[in-house]
Amino acid sequence: MKIVAKTLVGLEEVLSNEIKNLGGREIKISNRAVTFTGSKEILYRANYFLRTAIRLLVPIYTFKAKTQYAFEKNMDKHNWDHYLSNDSSFAIDAQSFTDIFTHSKFLALKTKDIIVDQFREKTGERPNVNTFNPDVRFHVHAFRDEFIISLDSSGESLHKRGYRVRQGFAPLSEVLGAGLVLLSGWDGSKPFLDPMCGSGTIVIEAALFALGKSPHEEDRAFGFMSWKNFDMELWNKIKMETLPRLEQFKIKACDSHMAMVRATKDNAVSAGVQDFVTIERQDFFRTKESGSHCIISNPPYDEKIPLLDAFKYYRKIGDTLKKKFAGSDAWLLSGNIEALKKMGLKTSKRIEMRNGPIEARFHKFEMYEGS
Repeated sequence: MKIVAKTLVGLEEVLSNEIKNLGGREIKISNRAVTFTGSKEILYRANYFLRTAIRLLVPIYTFKAKTQYAFEKNMDKHNWDHYLSNDSSFAIDAQSFTDIFTHSKFLALKTKDIIVDQFREKTGERPNVNTFNPDVRFHVHAFRDEFIISLDSSGESLHKRGYRVRQGFAPLSEVLGAGLVLLSGWDGSKPFLDPMCGSGTIVIEAALFALGKSPHEEDRAFGFMSWKNFDMELWNKIKMETLPRLEQFKIKACDSHMAMVRATKDNAVSAGVQDFVTIERQDFFRTKESGSHCIISNPPYDEKIPLLDAFKYYRKIGDTLKKKFAGSDAWLLSGNIEALKKMGLKTSKRIEMRNGPIEARFHKFEMYEGS
């Protein structure tokens, strides 16, 4: 089957590598998405193990329509009882980039009405609509005169790992945190450090990666588990699998705020990685750490967390890296792009990203010995 994996800006390449490693074929990268082909087994495995996907869609019906009437006729041609029964509940998510439906909510409403009317005509009854926890979730994508109807195999967004029991001041998406780890190429040969860890998303995702564990809880409910063709035996087999584990690794998280240290500890326990992450209260500018590390951090941008002088703050980050961390690879994600330029360090790599609605950059700084 064809599968579409949705992701965040800047993570398309690492997602495609993840999909390749899981056995996906005919992989194609597009904007914030990667399409590939795979079996039911690949679909289950991708939902359970992919770290940088937001959701996985399976296209089931594609057609062209230049009017609302043509849309309705095409929709009614399809047999929706292949996926639903009168006892099922369903929901519609829609994205509209067409003059035929100028509002996505109206497109979702029309799609729902057509499916319901088809069931009424065939059976005299209808399935229920449940927007919060449906058995089947359809996704409708309209672009100009093309309409693609897909089944959402993930259900709840895959960034919701289930381990975050305490929030930080400006929490980072779990998918983005995992993406930063994979983009860095960290292989365990250097100790991993997040010196401004917030609620611990980056280090927790690093630990899950290092251990070869799924980022999701074993009892998480995925969308495909309510499909008519769900294979429980296959699913139980996949949950017994693990991904390759790093041979050796050290992970440390620090923050100057005690509340964030506590949040990181609680979230690490919830994720089951508390024995693999050292967590301490420590001000980065007075850090006791030194030497060669893989450093990944998401410092304040002067947005949700205000800074007295953002340029000075980032210059102090650069000075600390130079003085303390010779031989390190330091990666910083920031939405304050001008402040990143004030660090006094040469950037060896820049990746355009978004942190929620904020345009951001992920910069790599190589701290050479004796520089």
